[in-house]
Amino acid sequence: MQNSSNGWKVVVGGVVVLGIVMALIIWGGDSAGAGIALFFLALVGLAFLFWVRIDLLPAFAFLCLVLVPDRVLVIPALHVVPPETLFMVVWVIRKVFAAKPADVDSTGRGLLRFAVIAMMAWLVILTFLSINTSNSIAWTLSFGLFVALPILVRDVRAESATLARVWLWTGSILALYALLQSLIQANPIYDAIYGALKLGPIQHWVVYRADVSLGHPLTAGLFFATTLALAVGQWIQSRNRIYAVVALVAGLGVVVTVSRGAYVAAGIGVSVVLILAMVSGRRFGRGRLGLIVILFGVFAYFAIRSDTFVERSTSAEGAGSIAGRDGLLDISTTTASAFHWRGSGPGTSGLAAIPYNYQLLPIESAYFQLLISIGIPGLILFAALIAAVFAMLLRRHDIAVAGGLVSLLVAMGGYASIDGIRIIIPLIGFLILIGLGGALSHRVESGAESGADKAFADSVEPDDAALSTHRDASPNRPGPPRVTGRRPAH
Repeated sequence: MQNSSNGWKVVVGGVVVLGIVMALIIWGGDSAGAGIALFFLALVGLAFLFWVRIDLLPAFAFLCLVLVPDRVLVIPALHVVPPETLFMVVWVIRKVFAAKPADVDSTGRGLLRFAVIAMMAWLVILTFLSINTSNSIAWTLSFGLFVALPILVRDVRAESATLARVWLWTGSILALYALLQSLIQANPIYDAIYGALKLGPIQHWVVYRADVSLGHPLTAGLFFATTLALAVGQWIQSRNRIYAVVALVAGLGVVVTVSRGAYVAAGIGVSVVLILAMVSGRRFGRGRLGLIVILFGVFAYFAIRSDTFVERSTSAEGAGSIAGRDGLLDISTTTASAFHWRGSGPGTSGLAAIPYNYQLLPIESAYFQLLISIGIPGLILFAALIAAVFAMLLRRHDIAVAGGLVSLLVAMGGYASIDGIRIIIPLIGFLILIGLGGALSHRVESGAESGADKAFADSVEPDDAALSTHRDASPNRPGPPRVTGRRPAH
């Protein structure tokens, strides 16, 4: 499996390309030379996107999403059409003209497609009724591109395996970077970028909180909590210890963000993974599950007793953060009622709430934001879509993606996260794409191994994995005789 050993190469290549783009933005300023350079770079990049392997495009979009913070998108157009959007547009165009394989697992897809089409129909209707049409168009297009279209595409198996591998590699690297950031109390790469763009510092909390490339500790905590649940689920499903290492570093990444919502999301996500695995105890082994429960309990105990967590929780700042959420229910219900519970338009909850939010508090919950923006019908349709996703995942025994999605859904409920078109919507779409392609689904009872499990093993131990794959791919080919020490029978 030559292509499967390139997970780290995709990450490194994506980082290099993004580094060139950000360097042009930072040091080129508004000069005509920088504009010309960016124009030609865009042309070369567009040609590259139509040449590169098609399964790499969602992975490149993912890298753009998690490595390029909103703050560095100094060109206004990039807030409407962020860079990851281009990768997905080209991917959809190429998939439309790609060959249509017949042997695609359609388990659970019928209900999922119906749910996402109903959701898109409601978003389109609300966009015409929106209080801010431009915001709603951008939000609806983002949802359609990252969530709806991957569900409607027939075959995403290759994209699923590549994206799962890149997610785990990227999550591990960023978690290690978060530990470094917490240790030296600085963000060496992104602080330099923010300084070059004359942007103010992010850190203003009573304790230092890691934000890595995601622009805020809450977003970083959400990402690490999701990665932790993915890794724990795949560790349980497979026998590859590398996932235990990924889970460990992702868990430490959650800790150094000092995000209480992320702590809760990680705990619930991993608990869901463990419960689903225990229900299938014969498949995954109750002894290993018991060990994981004990280790996770010890880890959680020391995490919530850490000095930074205790200091933030007992500080006036931490208490103020909790108090600031007390009035959100009244603000949200009053605003939603003013729009007759049908919604003010996708991506407009902040604007809609201004007349009823005299303190100008942020709507610190994605679900309150959705209640205001897409109304009760939209919330019902969103819940139906998520339920259809979980039904598909459970039928495919995909406890890793199920746990990751639970972590993300819990974490996004703790802060103002979904009015914008970046991070939450694409991450939901990427998780669904991984689940659709079955990269992390694992049917151990039949001896099958997930595509991402093989690929991740190849990227860590290429020689043994490649040899194993070669043998598996050629079951009928006679191999060299084995020396057993016994004399041949005559």
